[in-house]
Amino acid sequence: MKRFLLLLLLPLFLYGLEGSAVKIKIGVLAKRGDVLALKKWQPTATYLNEKIPGANFTIVPLSFEAIDLAVRREEVDFIITNSAFYVQLETKYQINRIATLINQSLEHVQTTRFGGVVFTRSDSADINHLRDLKNKRFAAVDEESFGGWHMAYRLFQKNGIDPYGDFAKLSFLGTHDNVVYAVLDKKVDAGTVRTDTLERMAAEGKIEINKLFVLNRYNDKNFPFLRSTRLYPEWPIAKLRHTDTKIAKKVALALMSMQASDEAAKAAKAAGWTIPANYNLVHETLQALGVGIYKDSLQTYIGKLLQRYWLAITVGVVALIAIIALTFYVLRLHLSLKRSHEELILTNSELEKRIHQRTISVEQLLGKERYLRSVMSTVSDINRYLITYKRVPELLQKSCQRLIKPNRYKLSFVYLRECEKQNRWYSASKLQQHTELGEYLHHDFESGEGLARHFLEKKSFEIINDVQTYDVDEGFRKLCTDAGVRSVALFALRSDVDENKNSGVIGILSSAKKGFELEEIKMLEELSGDLGFAVEAALHAQEHERLKNEQIENYEETIISFVKMIEQRDTYTAGHTARVAQYSEMIAKKMGIAKEQIEKLTKAAILHDIGKISTPDAVLLKPGKLNDLEYQMIKEHVVVGYEMLKGIKLYRDLADIMLHHHERYDGTGYPDGLKGDEIPLLPAIMSVADAFDAMTSTRIYKRNKSTEEALEELQALRGAQFHPRVVDAAVEALKDVEVSTSISQSPKNEIERERLAYFYKNPVTGFYNENYLKLMLHQKEFLQRHETVYQLQADRIMELEMQEGVQEVEKRLEEAAHIIYGVCSMMNFYVKPGNFYLFCEDTKPAQLEPAIAKIAQQTGLEFTLQTRKTQELKGEFN
Repeated sequence: MKRFLLLLLLPLFLYGLEGSAVKIKIGVLAKRGDVLALKKWQPTATYLNEKIPGANFTIVPLSFEAIDLAVRREEVDFIITNSAFYVQLETKYQINRIATLINQSLEHVQTTRFGGVVFTRSDSADINHLRDLKNKRFAAVDEESFGGWHMAYRLFQKNGIDPYGDFAKLSFLGTHDNVVYAVLDKKVDAGTVRTDTLERMAAEGKIEINKLFVLNRYNDKNFPFLRSTRLYPEWPIAKLRHTDTKIAKKVALALMSMQASDEAAKAAKAAGWTIPANYNLVHETLQALGVGIYKDSLQTYIGKLLQRYWLAITVGVVALIAIIALTFYVLRLHLSLKRSHEELILTNSELEKRIHQRTISVEQLLGKERYLRSVMSTVSDINRYLITYKRVPELLQKSCQRLIKPNRYKLSFVYLRECEKQNRWYSASKLQQHTELGEYLHHDFESGEGLARHFLEKKSFEIINDVQTYDVDEGFRKLCTDAGVRSVALFALRSDVDENKNSGVIGILSSAKKGFELEEIKMLEELSGDLGFAVEAALHAQEHERLKNEQIENYEETIISFVKMIEQRDTYTAGHTARVAQYSEMIAKKMGIAKEQIEKLTKAAILHDIGKISTPDAVLLKPGKLNDLEYQMIKEHVVVGYEMLKGIKLYRDLADIMLHHHERYDGTGYPDGLKGDEIPLLPAIMSVADAFDAMTSTRIYKRNKSTEEALEELQALRGAQFHPRVVDAAVEALKDVEVSTSISQSPKNEIERERLAYFYKNPVTGFYNENYLKLMLHQKEFLQRHETVYQLQADRIMELEMQEGVQEVEKRLEEAAHIIYGVCSMMNFYVKPGNFYLFCEDTKPAQLEPAIAKIAQQTGLEFTLQTRKTQELKGEFN
């Protein structure tokens, strides 16, 4: 009754409540594991979530064993599975298909049907027809594979071939690729795979398709692949009986609207979905072969029996009829009522014995089933751990703990070969009184001795169903006996079944008297493969993260090198960028900017002048005001910096911030002339911080402002040059900043003075010019160091220029400067029309007089020498 009410209320919850997200589960056959199934089908769930508002689709990967149970219990709402599995679920649980997959295994090749292809090598001259396969070696994918075996099996059946009796050897190799390679490598004479396999392998460069010959080949212009069998419909998606029809229609319409270019289609290697196909041909094939749901049917059993043993059965039936007739005849003549009664008692006694034996057998089978279900539950839980736990240590420890939950399992462990020592061993045990057993195994695998050495050489799996009779170390045998351990299973952790390499081993110690069941071994082997895949994936992820961090470090080192290059060109820039970063951070915190955004802002501030690497020294280091052309060259640095960094993913966000830090709120800034709130907030903050530092720093051509003066100027430009909210925050954040008096563009040493003076050299004499003299006369340090100056004033210089020409006089002045430099090589200035000002600390007038005489003798220029106070010059050149 409760279930009936829930079914009635389900549509109300699905469609009657506005804004509520309905959870809808899509079960998917995960034939290669949960991780690959989610990678392939999760984009389809995302696509449906976008197309059907109010619904929350999720993908539920299901193994071959779990899918039947999930449908029976109605744990999912839709199911995506292969054609053969679908018809079985359709028959058993009345599920209904709503769409069929459009396969696109190769680019631009789309099909809704597929078949099987039977092939041999082109050079196999003795195999030209299907009948030639008798007494030959044949390979298929799997005995339960529809495209990789059943289709070909049905073809053989129709052509009078019994593959289980007529072939010299029948092998199942696990994957389609393995079958193709086995034929090409002459390990088998022929094989079968699903259609599109040969073309896909050829497109991937794995094989040359002309080396293969297709038997019973169809010439079908409407089907793009080689084939030998009839065509069957591709995978369907079906709704379960409890799934609401309205939501099923929406899902069907959404899937049929899917385009080949959609991410969901690409992930599924499909071109979308189409109307549901007819799967009766699949039913007919499974029924004819007696597989799947028809495996144990009476009709199939009788058909096979008659087909294979018709002659023997005919003889047997005739004989049976004769025996029965004879028996009745003898009984009617010879048996008495007493003998009949005695025989009846004897028969009843025998029947009771058989019933008792059958009861014991059934109980044993039920016990085995319960045990295998517990193992299956354990494997299923650990498969969920593969998705739940991302860190390898946590995943492996949880898996070990879950493995010992079945009653017979006493100890489990995982050993990783290629990890650091502290991360190699994981274990869980019920044997609290026998810890020596786990320690023994740990030592064996760490040292590679004993059981570990023997196993690692096999590189697959090893089952010890009785430690008392197996060839193991006596010490290990005794520890197992004391702990009640009778059997041991070891499985390699392999990321791919085709690879010999394993990343470690998983071990289980059991108390089962008869050892491990075959079904149990198969489940544990699949589990070891899944764990191996997860471990390998995690190790690859760690390596990827290491390489990524290394790349980030290389990028940072490269960018920092560029910053250092600029600092070496202009030492003022180094302190300036650090202060702008500090002021930007203070303003951003006051505005409540998120921590990660502040971090981006400060990094961008450090790099905001990196574009000046392209600015010529003549402009970058110019101590005075720039002309229009020079200003245009300076403005280019923001675009240059942006272009340098935008192509690096790590610095793309920083490049965007740097690009706009010279925009103005009134729209008159550069490079894009953004206005108002068009300017992003982080560049607006950097703009205010940059301006504040410029105002509070001393330049050669202007003095620095105090903190109060700078903040007043920012407020005066609020809403014009700067963002109002940023200015308001800056006034609060920067009001207590103490500006250092050492923040100056003035040269700190002789090298910096020389670089600065580059702009103030007289081209004729090579001495500093009048403009540089004016700058030096405003430097307190210079005035303290040079209290006295020697002035050499040339006589009649203008008269000589009129008589002999300017170029001739300049040659004489150049020679005079050379003679003066030989006596005084310190701070020498030349001021037109003919005055030399010499600031020589260790030079005396007596040393200059011979130089003046030499100048007169060699050049004809006569000079008058005066010794003056430097302070007097300061007044003259103001």
